[in-house]
Amino acid sequence: MTATPIKLITLDLDHTLWDPDAALQRGEKESHAWLAAQHPAFGEQFPADAFVGLRMQLREQYPALKNRVSEIRRIAFQQALQQTGMDTADSQRLAEQAFDVFWQARQQVNIFSHTPALLEQLSQHFVLGALSNGNACLKTIGLAQHFRFHFAAENFPAAKPAPDMFLAALEHSGVAPCEALHIGDHPVDDMQGAQAVGMKTLWVNFAETPWPLATAAPDLTVTSLPMILEALLPPAR
Repeated sequence: MTATPIKLITLDLDHTLWDPDAALQRGEKESHAWLAAQHPAFGEQFPADAFVGLRMQLREQYPALKNRVSEIRRIAFQQALQQTGMDTADSQRLAEQAFDVFWQARQQVNIFSHTPALLEQLSQHFVLGALSNGNACLKTIGLAQHFRFHFAAENFPAAKPAPDMFLAALEHSGVAPCEALHIGDHPVDDMQGAQAVGMKTLWVNFAETPWPLATAAPDLTVTSLPMILEALLPPAR
């Protein structure tokens, strides 16, 4: 990296600071089961695979909603219910309740053991911001105190690797791209997205795989979270 001091660090969330997969699967299962119990016709007409298929179909049908993962799930619940003959008001009410079941389960992520200490120490030296394509809630998960801001793709025209969230983070923090570092696990969404706006990059490569793209490699690569502190903080005296 260049000698320009880092003032802002933005971090990806899912698969960088925690594993969301079990929570997402649990949310999918529990919300489907809850809605099927409330309205059996939903479960009969839309078994789990069929409901996932409907949601994917809606994503293709409404490209503007592709990055609005919460909204597309709500719409899928409501449309499925309406296809069973339920009226608009009841389908909207049950869809919102089913989404709440999903959302609560989705926040029960498996936080990596080194994440709390990493965020605690980084926040003492840098402004921290979260940039996520998902719908995790830092407050519910219990890590919001370390971050100055959290931008989610649902509130922007496009998800990472589009420049929208990266540029918003720079503007919000009042720093130049060369004064900002983005940390994430995804070569395209995180690394290429941040590189495109001139930010420095740190790739969290837990799998220890070679850099998979033909484009420029990240400024830094680590294979564990403690290595981030070793790379960014001065050694203790």
